[in-house]
Amino acid sequence: MSDPAHLLAAEVSTFCEQRFADVQTIAALASAPLAGETPRRGDLAIERHCVQLLTATDPPLAGAGVVVAPYVLSDDPYWLEWWLAGPDDDPAATHRLGVDLNPDSVSFRDYTSLSWFEEPQRTGARTITGPYVDYVCTDSYTLTFTAPLTSGDRFLGVAGVDVLIRWFEQHLFTVVDGGGHLDAGCVVVNRAGRVVACPGGDWVTGDLIRELAVEAGYGAEWQVTECVGTPFVAARRT
Repeated sequence: MSDPAHLLAAEVSTFCEQRFADVQTIAALASAPLAGETPRRGDLAIERHCVQLLTATDPPLAGAGVVVAPYVLSDDPYWLEWWLAGPDDDPAATHRLGVDLNPDSVSFRDYTSLSWFEEPQRTGARTITGPYVDYVCTDSYTLTFTAPLTSGDRFLGVAGVDVLIRWFEQHLFTVVDGGGHLDAGCVVVNRAGRVVACPGGDWVTGDLIRELAVEAGYGAEWQVTECVGTPFVAARRT
C-alpha cells in the first residue's frame, strides 16, 4: 500500500492546483478591463462566471471574485466584487458580498493590509492564506487562494476563491481514505505547524503542533511530505 502521508500530500497539491486554475479563469476575465486607460466598475463583467464557479465546482467554493488595488478604477478609489455561496444546505443560493468601501467611513477596513492581498502585491506570486477564521465572508475556518492581477509592472489587484476547511477536509477524507489509506496520525499543517486539515479527526483546524513548524525542523517521530506548490506539508506520526 502507498504511504498515507504521500497520498495525502499528493491530493492536497492536486486540490490546490485546481483552485488556482479556478482563480486564473477569473483573472483572465478581469485583467484586460482593469488594464485599460480609465477602467470603471462596470467594466468588470465577472459576475456570471463567479456564480457559475460557486454553483458548479465540486467540492464547492465558498467565495469567488476580484479585489481591486486602490485608485485603479476611475470611479471608485477602493472596489471589490466578491460573491458568496449559500449555506451548506443550499450552496447555490449565491449572493454578493456587501462591505463599506468608503475610506472616510468609520466601518471601512483597508483590505490592502490583509495577507491574501498584501502578499501577492509584494511578491508577484500566487498565495494561499490560512487556515483563518474569515469574519467578513464565511465566519468559518477558510483557505483563500489569490493571484495577482497585473499589467506590465503595474499591480491591479487580486483574483481569488475561498474554500471552507470543513469542505476541504471532507474532500480529502472521501478521495484519499476511500481506499482506507489514512490512519491515525495523518495531518496537514502550514509552515507554522498550524493544523489545516485532519481527515482522521485526531486534531482540529487551528491546533498548533509545535514540532511540525518549519523552524522546529520537524520532530523525529514524524514522517513529513511536502505538498508541492503549497505552503503545506502532510505528516504522519511514526
